[in-house]
Parts: sequence; C-alpha cells; structure tokens
Amino acid sequence: MEKIDWKNINKSCDNCGGLLLLKTRRDLLKKRFCSRRCNFQFILKKLHSNPEFTRMVVLACNTTEANKKKGRKGITHPNWKGGNQTYCCQICRKSFEIPINRSNKGYGRFCSRSCYNKYHVIENVKSQCLNCGEDIWDKPKRKRVYCSCSCRAIHLLPKQKFKNTGIELKIKSFLERSNIPFLPQPLIKNIVNADFLIGTNIVIFADGDYWHSLPYAINRDRIVNQQLENQNYTILRFKEKDINNNFEIVQNKIMETYHAII
Repeated sequence: MEKIDWKNINKSCDNCGGLLLLKTRRDLLKKRFCSRRCNFQFILKKLHSNPEFTRMVVLACNTTEANKKKGRKGITHPNWKGGNQTYCCQICRKSFEIPINRSNKGYGRFCSRSCYNKYHVIENVKSQCLNCGEDIWDKPKRKRVYCSCSCRAIHLLPKQKFKNTGIELKIKSFLERSNIPFLPQPLIKNIVNADFLIGTNIVIFADGDYWHSLPYAINRDRIVNQQLENQNYTILRFKEKDINNNFEIVQNKIMETYHAII
C-alpha cells in the first residue's frame, strides 16, 4: 500500500473555498475552515436556511449542562455574597465601594493609598545621643538613644566587663615596674577606649594579630589614629608578635617616647 503524501494534498474551506493551511494529519481530517470568521459565517447561513437546525441549536443551548457552563454574574451567581459594600473614607469623607471579601479582611477605612499615608504619618521626634550629644531625629517607636553604632559601642564599652589579655598584662607589669603613671582603658575624647594612657597625650594600643588584621579593623584603626593625631596625641601601637617575641624593642620604644615628651 502506497503512502499518501498528505502535505501535498489541497483542502478548501467549507465557507469561502480558500485553501487551508495543513500542518498536521489531524488538520487533514478535522480542519474545515480557514478562520473563526468563516466558521461563524457558516453557522449563520445554516441557521437562516434551516429552521430545524436553528431549533436544535436553541434546545442544545438551554439544557441544564449548558446552563452550568454559562458565566453568571451578580446576584444570579451561585456564590453571590452581597456584592460591593459602601464605606466612607476617614480622611476625605469620600464614599467608595469595595468587594465584600476585602471588607471582611479589614479594608474599607481609606479610599486610596494617599489617604492611608496621611492617616498613618508619624512625625519624627528629637532626642540626643547619650555619647556625643548630637541631635537624633527619628520615629518615636524606635526609641533611639545613639546616633551611630560607634557611639553605642564607645558609650557601653566602660560598662562591660573585660578580661585583660596576656599582651596587655605584659605591658601593664612593665609600666608598674618602671614607675610610669598610666590609666588603663581610658575613654579619649569620645573617640576610642585606649589600652593605656601615659601622662596626657601618650596612647598605647596592644593589638592582637588576628582581630586587628581583618580589613574592617585595619580601616577602623587608621581612622582612630587620624582622629587622635588631630587631637595632638602620640600613638604607640604594638602587635602581639612583637610583644611576645621582641618585648625589649617595645620597652625601649615606650621609654624613649615617655622621656622625650614628659
């Protein structure tokens, strides 16, 4: 049996007689019209020419199965719950309608987003930073008492309990043996809590190798050094490896600076 080359078969539209575009084998068997318009025109011709066909179409459309498929709107819909509800805006006193399902969820107080924002607008209140005393403008519910994270850390640092590290104790014992007066963990100009303050302007820092090698810590130390230098402080920063391995150099550096300034 020879195969039929269905792609080369020509089939015409039942309404206008034009050639149909056949893409699949199913189109060869089922397709009758070139467009929806031709399909609709063909049905209209049948309705006008054959009253019996018209009566059959009307009866088919009025069946219970067909009525279930029809789109019902408004009060005729089986899930009708009352339609839109009328409300009055609390800001502009304008009447508006919303569906009942939205009113059940708590909507219906404001007619628009602008009225909602006007009702919920909260003015900023003024307060002062507990550390630097600068003015803070913010929402009252936030209850801000610090202008920045650095001010919070500086203000709370003296209240926290610290355990002296080994390198700090090493420098502390040297200062005590050398009879050099110092202050441990002083707050300097609301900038930073130094490890030791000798006299009035010599600041000593004992930096751990790990924590002070992190990128953010390096940037923070650079900013602190710049701020202290602007206040005419002499800064001595010693790394953990120098304190543990070359403590003589650390001692000589402290003594030289102390005798040169004091």
